[in-house]
Amino acid sequence: MIGPITSHPTRKFPRVSYAQNREDILLDRLFGDHVGRYMDIGSYHPILGNNTFFFYERGWRGVNIEPTRQGHELFQQHRPEDINLPLAASDHDGELTLYEVVRDRGNSTLQREIAELYRARGVEIVAHAAPVRTIRSLIDSHGIEPPDILSIDVEGHEAAVIRGTPLDSWRPRVLVVEATLPLTTTPSHQDWEPILLAQGYLFAAFNGVNRFYLREDLRDRLDRLATPVNVLDHFVPHDVVVLHERAADLKRRLAHEQDRMAVERAGWQARLTAFEAEQAEWARRRSALEQHIACLQGQLEATQRQLRPYRLLDGLGVITVGYGLARKLKHRLVS
Repeated sequence: MIGPITSHPTRKFPRVSYAQNREDILLDRLFGDHVGRYMDIGSYHPILGNNTFFFYERGWRGVNIEPTRQGHELFQQHRPEDINLPLAASDHDGELTLYEVVRDRGNSTLQREIAELYRARGVEIVAHAAPVRTIRSLIDSHGIEPPDILSIDVEGHEAAVIRGTPLDSWRPRVLVVEATLPLTTTPSHQDWEPILLAQGYLFAAFNGVNRFYLREDLRDRLDRLATPVNVLDHFVPHDVVVLHERAADLKRRLAHEQDRMAVERAGWQARLTAFEAEQAEWARRRSALEQHIACLQGQLEATQRQLRPYRLLDGLGVITVGYGLARKLKHRLVS
């Protein structure tokens, strides 16, 4: 069971809009710092294009109904404090065929005629059975109290969802209902709006995609929804926040790489300095060696000049004979 409504009049939050058409910012005009409950039917994704994540971040909790397996798993991961139900809402309990759009689950539908239109456009569809429940039976089985916000976005199945909701006794404060045929601007509210009006709900606004209805006891707040969301609401779209975060991350990575490059450059410079010192030492040693070789070469040339007369005599064998006699004499003296 969802807990009671509480209020945090001094809590301040950044106003980031996650909803597809800024529905969350428009609804926030009604509630301010109030912390309440929601039910999101056909909730698609826990964050992106979601009408209620804005409120989840502010401490609200509620129920999310999403029939696709991937969508439900994402809600379990990112909205663990909500009640996340892997089923679809309708006007009876049982099973229906869910036509799941492979590349964009948000367009998945229970309406066969809408699925056929998708297929005619070349959209890949996977059809499979999905459990369906009325909101009435979910209220009974989960003890769900009337939420402040009831959001219905079920790709053409809105009338059935509303027929299965006991609005005579279970009365959300605000209803947000997708009011055009999927991927078009064609109005679709004619099939279900009379039910809401008959139950005492007042039409408050249409933002091009969704229609907003207030419970009649909130008539004095109708003017809060009369003006479309605009710059005076002081909000930032989530995709802009993502871009800023991405830019900040790239800036951090760039600074890290620049620091790493500076360290490597310093290492290269140190190795270059050491190499230049070794090169200078090698040049000095080479110069000294060359000088030494030149000195030896000079001595050799001087010696050869001194030996030149002896070489002339040696042509007659005098030096060789004399050297031999000297060796014999030395050998005799020793022995």
